[in-house]
Amino acid sequence: MQEFSLSNIGMQDTLWKMYRTDDPYVHEKKDIVPLLKRRCYELVYNDRVVTMGVYEYNSIEIFKAWGYKDDIHCSYYATKLGGVWSEPIEGCPDFKIVLDVNGAIDGFSLTLTKIHIWENGLYFEKEISLKGVSNTESKVCSVK
Repeated sequence: MQEFSLSNIGMQDTLWKMYRTDDPYVHEKKDIVPLLKRRCYELVYNDRVVTMGVYEYNSIEIFKAWGYKDDIHCSYYATKLGGVWSEPIEGCPDFKIVLDVNGAIDGFSLTLTKIHIWENGLYFEKEISLKGVSNTESKVCSVK
């Protein structure tokens, strides 16, 4: 059997057992985010339970995050842009609720730091932001 590390186990879709779907997603148990859905999975790794959330915005997978269930924060995450998953990134994604002028939830932002790109023999990094806005049902990608 192939060995997996915690960093890459989130990329092995066939290992996980789904136990819950949050539709719509409720961020930090208080903020309902329209059009954002989370599927929750788990497995046992090194005698500990690992959980993973796979997040979809308007039915398009955008990121997943995983780590030990008894830890406060996720250990790794990966993003999906253009139908391709990134390599695992250590830590939690930079996910923030976006409010409108009246203080109501208008969507979310997700900043993906340091996307590594090789182009024409040169290496550079880009910071990419996703914005999901509930009233327009759109996803906007911008490069900083």
